[in-house]
Amino acid sequence: IIPYFKISDLLITEASSTVFEYLATENPVVLCDFVHLRLKHKIFYKQFRKQRMDDEISKYLHFAYNLKSPENIHEVIEKAILEKNIKRDIFIENKSKFLGNVDGNVSQRVVNDLKARFF
Repeated sequence: IIPYFKISDLLITEASSTVFEYLATENPVVLCDFVHLRLKHKIFYKQFRKQRMDDEISKYLHFAYNLKSPENIHEVIEKAILEKNIKRDIFIENKSKFLGNVDGNVSQRVVNDLKARFF
């Protein structure tokens, strides 16, 4: 999915780490919150929820647009696109918070750090 980030205007996804990876684009995220659970997931919901997205992480998703029903997808997408520039600062703040320095030089920083520590 990552190769498609550059050409996208927004991301529509369920709860996953992709939400945070997509912050690098500074584009809106629409978080689908209407998953239809299979019977085994309904019975063992706590285990299912834990596997999907940690509750601790879920509280940091305030920057995403919540889609509670597929019937509302058009209005939520329209709102996300229209508010893109208004919320840009929130995307940038969360990008920095969760991804750190996104400049394409992380590998070089890792190498430099390892050299400094061990050589």
